[in-house]
Amino acid sequence: MHASVAAARPAPILTSVERTIVETASLENVRGTIDQLIAGGPRAASSDAYRAAAELMVGTLASYGWDARIESVSRSALHEAKHGAATLYNVVADRKGTAPDAQRQLVIAGAHLDTVPEGVGANDNSSGAATLLEAARVLGSVPMANDVRLLWFDGEEQGLLGSRARVNSGSDELARTKVMLNADMLASKEQPGFDPGTNTPQADIDRMHAIGRKAGIELEQRGPSGSGDHFSYDQAKVPSFYLGVSEQGAYSDPNYHQPSDTVANMDTVALGQWTKLLPLSIYDYAGAGTAH
Repeated sequence: MHASVAAARPAPILTSVERTIVETASLENVRGTIDQLIAGGPRAASSDAYRAAAELMVGTLASYGWDARIESVSRSALHEAKHGAATLYNVVADRKGTAPDAQRQLVIAGAHLDTVPEGVGANDNSSGAATLLEAARVLGSVPMANDVRLLWFDGEEQGLLGSRARVNSGSDELARTKVMLNADMLASKEQPGFDPGTNTPQADIDRMHAIGRKAGIELEQRGPSGSGDHFSYDQAKVPSFYLGVSEQGAYSDPNYHQPSDTVANMDTVALGQWTKLLPLSIYDYAGAGTAH
């Protein structure tokens, strides 16, 4: 049924900027970043390996023209004294939009950078973290009307701790957030799809389907999921999407949270699709800006 609908629908017309985004996004770059991330071993929350990965993100983001920093998060502020170290470390990268101050909204895209201690997490979630970094490169010099904030979260595997901290401390941020896009397990062996948050309007759901078609992908819409960092924003009533594996797909994946979550077990076809779709989604919501 999906194939017949897709065949009957006219191919979307991309703007010149959208075409450049799709053509410039590089799966080879994403694969290279994944290799760098997993070379340091498992990135358990707050660990030295995690900190090294966070510093890699910040340095690379700065070279792409983003205002990037590591933001410390106290576990005590989250009433989370367990799981070892007292501090978590989110990576935050900002780009200011070209619209007047009073008109700019905020577009957030995120991915968790930590892994479970049992493995290097090639898919969960080096795939999302690396694809988001490639989106930063592709969009680094693209004018966008709205502000864009990219986030790499710590402590997701321990209960969405990094994203919860952002939401708990960011009331001003939340008030002007247009959407939160969460990239997680983008190299899974299933049809690319999304879970809309429970506070995501139908117009945004339709929009995500349309963005997928611009990238040549018929996205599968699934039910709401509470297992990703988007859920922290959904609970704060921000329109949000979980982009990547379905909850059922994750739990049925024999490599999920296992030492076998390696590059050899990634689906590079799906990863290549998300490599194009993620920056296109951010750009669609951020809006075309005016070049200076």
